[in-house]
Amino acid sequence: MLFPKKKENGHITLIKGMPAGFENYNIKGAKKFYYLEEHHITCSQYMKVQGFAVWQHIVDVAQEEEISPTALHSGLRLNFTLGEIDAQALLNVHERVGLKSGRADLFYVTKGKHDATLPAGKHIFFHLDIAGSLLSSLKNDARFKPLMMIFDAALQREKGHINPVSIPVDLYSHTLILDIRLHHYEGWVAKVYIRNKAWTLLQHFAAHLANLNEIEQPELTPANINQADAIKAYLKLHLKAPFSLKALATALDIRDINLAAQQFKQLHDISIQEFLHYYRMEKAFERLAGSGFDLAFIAAEYGFKNVAAFSRAFEQYFACSPLALIKARKGPRS
Repeated sequence: MLFPKKKENGHITLIKGMPAGFENYNIKGAKKFYYLEEHHITCSQYMKVQGFAVWQHIVDVAQEEEISPTALHSGLRLNFTLGEIDAQALLNVHERVGLKSGRADLFYVTKGKHDATLPAGKHIFFHLDIAGSLLSSLKNDARFKPLMMIFDAALQREKGHINPVSIPVDLYSHTLILDIRLHHYEGWVAKVYIRNKAWTLLQHFAAHLANLNEIEQPELTPANINQADAIKAYLKLHLKAPFSLKALATALDIRDINLAAQQFKQLHDISIQEFLHYYRMEKAFERLAGSGFDLAFIAAEYGFKNVAAFSRAFEQYFACSPLALIKARKGPRS
């Protein structure tokens, strides 16, 4: 996706690298380019992984600008509007859509130019372009059945904006995007890691889309938030220990552990068990990618009874075996 100024027969010159002042947005290993126009500068980065092209665009606008975002190909795009400013776009020539700050939207975008209005300020768009092969496989995946039904219905109505309402970019989504933006891996290992984050973002969005009619929960109090954060801090320090809600309640002196678990999910957007598994897998990946620890040590360190149980869990989570990751440390892999 390019963001040239709206004009007749316009031409932009792409410059490789990152412009001065944009260093904080650098994604390791991503291809980078930027271009300058009279009233705005755009810095783009992308990385192709299995099933996805991961993009981040920073568009710094000096004054409100009419631009023509240009899609390089047609396809399904999951967009996260991360800046603090809303924008308006004319999708697929005729469909007006709002790009609201802190919201996620699924679009079917046709190849070519689209019109948009960007108010002055810094706009941050993070999006996943979903490969056609992956889209085909989603149709046979029960977890994505509600999403695919909404997708098919939107296309029948000739709509490019797939989700009926924008989905909030919640704390878990922010965490996954930060994992991508701040990762420190290289080569094939980086692609395995980023592919996992992209896949999890898509799954999480699909789950939100399937539960749009959930009953709104009561607002959390500062005490509720402190307790949820205490649970998270405790879990990070006890990755090796067997887990149960009862043991957690005893350790932290929590009277109603079921209520505490519900409040934890409300705050962190995943359950206590899901967070523990996420964090165990993160630390295990880091160890496997960058150290000489053997599998038996890592399995025990992160709460697994044996290497076989750990290997199954790891491969299911990352779509990559621990042994393949260890081998990747020893040399480049395409």
